[in-house]
Amino acid sequence: MQRRKDKKVPLLASAICAIGLTFTTSIQAAESETLSVSSDRVDAILALIGTKKYKEASALADSCIASGKTSGSNFTPGDWRQDELGRPLVFALLPQSDLRHLYLAEMFNLKGMAQFSLGQNKEAIESFKLASKENPFCSQAYSNMGAAQSELGQAQEAVATLNKVLRLNPRYPEAYRNRAEAYRRLKQFALSQKDIEHYRHWTEQNKKDELDLVIISKFDYALKVISKLPQNADTLTALAIIHWEKGNLKESERAFQSAITHNTSSAKAHGAYGIFLLSLNKYDSAIKELSIAISKDPSYLAAIFARGRANLVSGHPKEAINDFDSLLSYKTIDDARLRSCWGAKGDAFLALKQYQKALHSYRQALSAGAAGTERAFYLTRCGLAQQEMGKAGEATKNFDQALSADQNYKPALNGRAKSMLSAGQYEQAIADFDTSSRPATTAGKIPDAKELTRLISYYSKLTAINPKEIENYYNRGILYLASGDAKSAAADFQKVLSFKNEATATTDYAFCFATIAYRLDRNEAAAQKLKQVYEKLPRKTKPTPEIEHFLSNSKVMVPTFNNANYSQAYKTRAMTLIGLSAYCRGDKKKASECLASVSYDGNPSMDEYVLAEIFLKKLK
Repeated sequence: MQRRKDKKVPLLASAICAIGLTFTTSIQAAESETLSVSSDRVDAILALIGTKKYKEASALADSCIASGKTSGSNFTPGDWRQDELGRPLVFALLPQSDLRHLYLAEMFNLKGMAQFSLGQNKEAIESFKLASKENPFCSQAYSNMGAAQSELGQAQEAVATLNKVLRLNPRYPEAYRNRAEAYRRLKQFALSQKDIEHYRHWTEQNKKDELDLVIISKFDYALKVISKLPQNADTLTALAIIHWEKGNLKESERAFQSAITHNTSSAKAHGAYGIFLLSLNKYDSAIKELSIAISKDPSYLAAIFARGRANLVSGHPKEAINDFDSLLSYKTIDDARLRSCWGAKGDAFLALKQYQKALHSYRQALSAGAAGTERAFYLTRCGLAQQEMGKAGEATKNFDQALSADQNYKPALNGRAKSMLSAGQYEQAIADFDTSSRPATTAGKIPDAKELTRLISYYSKLTAINPKEIENYYNRGILYLASGDAKSAAADFQKVLSFKNEATATTDYAFCFATIAYRLDRNEAAAQKLKQVYEKLPRKTKPTPEIEHFLSNSKVMVPTFNNANYSQAYKTRAMTLIGLSAYCRGDKKKASECLASVSYDGNPSMDEYVLAEIFLKKLK
């Protein structure tokens, strides 16, 4: 429930949100100098888009497209970081012409994204059309095309395009969100809301099933090609991997078994099948298949690593160490594999309570170039080993370093809290435990009365422990407001304002929601008095547009979502406040329209989302 103070446009492995409409593409790293299906060029273009250098991104995409059309270009599957899953086995079977199509589809999609960001909607649509021509299964290109059509005012055409996406892939969340926007423009609010529900459902389900739908579009293309090839161990293994990627586990297992039947000597078939079984937690069967693969090909590094993992998680750390040592004897393994191997070896030593050896292994993983969250992970493991050795001070230093690499890494917060607790530093321990265990509500779930009561109780305990933390009062106020207790909500928000000698983002929103709470309680005099108090607060920065709109007490809704005063970061906030204000005035139509937009316009914070959904229910 903690308010996000800065809403940033995410640059994720599967999606980019730009100008309120969802754009998607794949991001994979590659070190090859050849033109890869997914390469460092993709990362470079995405980085330019992420830093709003749209013209440069478009120019680089054009350059890549020109290179891709050159007859002499050599295409590779790229480094999928997927030795273990065998993705290269799939794409190795595709001829150069098909790899070229996948590459060009990627680049045309990226070019379209850059054009859209420049406001060149017509040109963007043409680029997305070219992407889908190169790869007819490219769901992200069709979804992006629908978003651009919607922005251009072609909402009906957008719906038709997005219908095509969802026929190709009914689990594609961004297509539902983009269609919801198109339906909203057509004032078909019931259909829009239904699509938002689909969006949330499939976002959660795909995460749970670990499906990367952007990558799957490439596998769908590969399936079309490979299914026409003669059946042998390689093609059947490739088909098994494709079914696995798509979540069709029964079909995948049948194909793996058929591959082995065709060629019992195929190390690839046994290895990929073993890794598949490992993912299903069938450890004994996995070890058996992986051992066969290694016997057929002693240099099958992926199989060696996978067997080490299987031995580790099945309670055989000594055997796991033997496998990892075998892998480390090869001088050709890349840094990513090296880190994983040293890290897993450290876990094996930790299981054996050989803490000094575990510490050495984790430090080796760190020295191989771990960064970001991965670095935080290994530093935290170092800290845990040191805790077991009774070195609380050194452990704390490692937890601190982990949090420097990733300030939100919860295992490090938990580890540091335990060290602080043992050292008698209770205040810091409580703060770390609080941060690491803060309850959150998922985007797909609206808290019921029981859940709201639990969360309110939680924040009440926090205010008792640390009565000077304003965020706890703010969060409890949101919960009170959601539960219908306007008086308690107003009291908490007013408490927030009393802490500050200067207006901040938190005090801004506390003032707005307190005003709404007073008006819900039919206490206009208190609302006006609060406004006078707030306006006397000094501030270093100008209020954001939605705050200014709220201060003006305007009854006029923001005319369009393209209003220049409202950038994407402010739209959901503005619509939440305007919608709740309309609710207070009894304007149900305006309240419904504004609050319904919150769920799919941009990326609402949890308080915006929860309030919008709960008050929408009250309007029905």
